[in-house]
Amino acid sequence: IDKKIYIILNGKIYVFDKDEKVNAERFKSINSSSNFEGIFASEKIIFFISEKGIFNSIGTHIISSSQYFNYKVNDIVLIDGVLFIGTMGGLAVYDFVNKELINFYDFSFIKNIFDMEQVDEFLVLLSNAGLVKLRLIQ
Repeated sequence: IDKKIYIILNGKIYVFDKDEKVNAERFKSINSSSNFEGIFASEKIIFFISEKGIFNSIGTHIISSSQYFNYKVNDIVLIDGVLFIGTMGGLAVYDFVNKELINFYDFSFIKNIFDMEQVDEFLVLLSNAGLVKLRLIQ
């Protein structure tokens, strides 16, 4: 993102820029609060996954991991202010603007979501049951 590489090493976030400079200070405040497990980017916002929840690069709001029942997060997609959180237990739909959980879908065919992508007006999920196509409500 913006010609920078974001990585997690020993639970801490590091940023490498095009001049091969390492910057760990940029995320010093959130680095001290959690042990990070994953990084996802969507619409120029970076989401950092930890055991406490989901942090983002544009604000201090944290989505508590209890909102998605502490399941392991495998993918995140932000579409028109709605954050789709694909977990091992199902799909959490979170209103990123109003900061509230809309719904959590845990149908047997939606569990174990490994990857998600928006294709036209659909959200396509790759789960252990195969591909699942959900129509996005406009």
